[in-house]
Amino acid sequence: MIFFICLLATVFSQMSHEESITMKIQNKTELPLISLTDKELSHLLDTHADNWLILFYDSGIKTAQNLINTWKRSAHALHQENYMDNIGTVDLRKNYTRNFMRLDLYIYPKAIYINKGFYYNYTGPIDANGVQDLIKKKTYLNHTRIKIPPPATFASLILNAAKQIHEGNPKVLKILGAMMAIILVFPIVFCIKQCQKPEKEKEE
Repeated sequence: MIFFICLLATVFSQMSHEESITMKIQNKTELPLISLTDKELSHLLDTHADNWLILFYDSGIKTAQNLINTWKRSAHALHQENYMDNIGTVDLRKNYTRNFMRLDLYIYPKAIYINKGFYYNYTGPIDANGVQDLIKKKTYLNHTRIKIPPPATFASLILNAAKQIHEGNPKVLKILGAMMAIILVFPIVFCIKQCQKPEKEKEE
């Protein structure tokens, strides 16, 4: 019975994500650019969605708006010329979760092209010509083709983080440094507060 309930929950969850993506595609106010949530992105990856061009970016960066404008112009051109409609964005400021690391992506902004269980890791400039040529001239074939991995587990996230630290990824090292600083500062602050309590009690 529990297994049956879990199975139904999984099916309905998949259906809801698929419906939300379909509604965004059908809703012309969303075109030519579709903003994807993390759960919707998981659905695309898990179901081996076909022909999706996705930009990962951070809306908190000063140049983010210029980047989105460029991506939107490219999406509009590809949509108007009937090349593709499935062009999306994932704002890592709101959706920096396991999916980004699942694809072994750590540097952003980053553009990928998803096609039949694989994704192409675009390493060229994110400008109007580069993005449109990915689809029009199929230049994505010049970039690394990688099989979409299964959903990330805690162990795989640890291994990926260790790999990035070993390779000296500046963003990962920055995050690690911030975490270490918090770990070191917290006990010091705690000890100071604890030491101040007896002094206040003596004064009373």
